[in-house]
Amino acid sequence: MRYFAGLLIIAILFSTSGCQLIEVPIFTAYTIREALEVGTSALPYYAYSDMSLEELNRHMQKAGTRVTIEETYEFAYGKLFSRVPPDGDTGQLIDDIDVATEYFQRILAGNNVEDADHYYLTRILDPKNEKYTLFAAVYRPYAYIRVYDKRNPSEAVTLTQSDPEFYIPYKKDVDGETLDTVYEWFAISTQCYAKQRNQAILFTLAANEVLKKTPRPGYWEAEKKWLSGDYMDVLVAQDKDVCRAVGVEPGFTIR
Repeated sequence: MRYFAGLLIIAILFSTSGCQLIEVPIFTAYTIREALEVGTSALPYYAYSDMSLEELNRHMQKAGTRVTIEETYEFAYGKLFSRVPPDGDTGQLIDDIDVATEYFQRILAGNNVEDADHYYLTRILDPKNEKYTLFAAVYRPYAYIRVYDKRNPSEAVTLTQSDPEFYIPYKKDVDGETLDTVYEWFAISTQCYAKQRNQAILFTLAANEVLKKTPRPGYWEAEKKWLSGDYMDVLVAQDKDVCRAVGVEPGFTIR
């Protein structure tokens, strides 16, 4: 692992559950570039820092990312970035995954993605205490599907966009035909996206991964572990990859 002398400071961060004393990385052009390469799984790296959205947006512009924080606020929230408050809160915090998908699709449509309305954000909460979430950004060619229930595989169900279970990835339909293509997936703490600022970063990072048009492998194996109760295995493996890339101690992203 790469270590950076003088890159860590101690700060007190406040979250929805209270305050935590944690080590917060000081950002450099190098670490930002590395974090952007990791993708959306690096969200905690931004969320647990005191980096401003304006500063992150500048780094994204310099790195040449196709979607920036500025564009997310413009396309998803309909706000001029110059008028967004420093905390990123424009009163549009999202609780429901179907609404999150709608905002996500706006970003893709704003970047001229074909069939933007067929890209969905999905999520599965951990089966123990719902403290962590397994997210994915998938392409699904249909808005009406017939699949086997995730928690009761012998039961076939018909789902539309009005059903919560629609916003879960499905590899195949009941006829065995391939259904979802996973372009991005990541596992994070629910607290990590409890603020609009962090949701905006999530949308931005995930949209950039979709725009690469390269499916990300490993999701279905991770989901199997997740649903069986071994979700911490997924989180730990991802944490190691992120921490190795940005040069912080393992465990930083799991809170």
